[in-house]
Amino acid sequence: MSWGLGQLERSDRQRWRESAVPQPFPERDRFETGVGSRVLARIRQVGRDLRHEAEARGWNVVVVDGEPRFIHALQSGVGADGPSLLVSTRPLDGVSRSEAADRVRVALRERREGDQRQLIEQLDASTTATRDAAVVGRALAEGRVEHLVLRTTTEPDDFPSSEVFLRRALATGAKVTVVEAASAAPGPDGVAALLRW
Repeated sequence: MSWGLGQLERSDRQRWRESAVPQPFPERDRFETGVGSRVLARIRQVGRDLRHEAEARGWNVVVVDGEPRFIHALQSGVGADGPSLLVSTRPLDGVSRSEAADRVRVALRERREGDQRQLIEQLDASTTATRDAAVVGRALAEGRVEHLVLRTTTEPDDFPSSEVFLRRALATGAKVTVVEAASAAPGPDGVAALLRW
């Protein structure tokens, strides 16, 4: 889902300005400050609503655009344990739905690719990482896997072992990431893990 904050801010300012009586500069400055505070408070409430919507739909990332101070207010409303906000590098407001959907898709793909690169770097640097399927299997049985990494596959013979690894990981509370088939991160057997110990 995408949220454009520019339209929200513009409509509120316009409504409050239209209802205002022309005033001397100091009063107008206080009025502008009050309008800004009300806009930020409303955006924080939108963030709380967004959090409930995200929880109901199972979203963990929401793509947004807008001014940094508005995005900061939205994140404040969403909270640290709510969905993460991914800022689109291209505006989502003022474009067609299909164009906005394409921009959201690109932003999510770039985020996923960045997360996978970071995971590969962790696997390369960690002393508790393994790409050996036998070691991963034993660690899963012992509940020592912190993060299981599986490679996507289209080979029917690979599905049973991947499913076993996945079930064991979920049963022990391990985080699971599925990376693209072209990625070398999981190693030759298509599996890797960051171990708890």
